[in-house]
Amino acid sequence: MRTGPTRSLKGAAMSELTADCRKRCSEDEQLAHRRMQDDLGREREQRQHAAASRTAQADLVKLGSEQCHEMLRILAGKRQRAATMNAGEQRDLELFEANYKARCKSD
Repeated sequence: MRTGPTRSLKGAAMSELTADCRKRCSEDEQLAHRRMQDDLGREREQRQHAAASRTAQADLVKLGSEQCHEMLRILAGKRQRAATMNAGEQRDLELFEANYKARCKSD
């Protein structure tokens, strides 16, 4: 198409070349556009999945922290009553304390 006028191509031949070029290029452009949209969609899905994963992880950490705080509150109350507890209740206190340490203390 660029060299058509210098090669003395007539208007009809140039029009035909232009139409053919547009037809072929438009198919390639459409295919390239579809591929780009697919890639962008996959990237968006990956970002959304990563964000959801981070949020879920943060929620788990927060829940674990809240559970540990609640266990510590309960443990403090049980320790205050330790002197008046019977043997079974003291054993329960020891088990609860061991569970708290195992779950909430990171050494």
